[in-house]
Amino acid sequence: MNSRAIAQRHDQIPNLLSTHGELSAGMLAERLHVSVQTILNDLRQLDDGGLIRRRYGKRT
Repeated sequence: MNSRAIAQRHDQIPNLLSTHGELSAGMLAERLHVSVQTILNDLRQLDDGGLIRRRYGKRT
């Protein structure tokens, strides 16, 4: 996967969460047309970077 696609997802994920509230990894994967594992990796990176926070198994 190229770094531009990763950067785009890392921009899109916080925007989706801001707009729609809590979304599961499966819902995010479906909306962004990637695997759940890819989303989980992205979410971990975004959480580590302080761009999102985990709440009861979901990301907000």
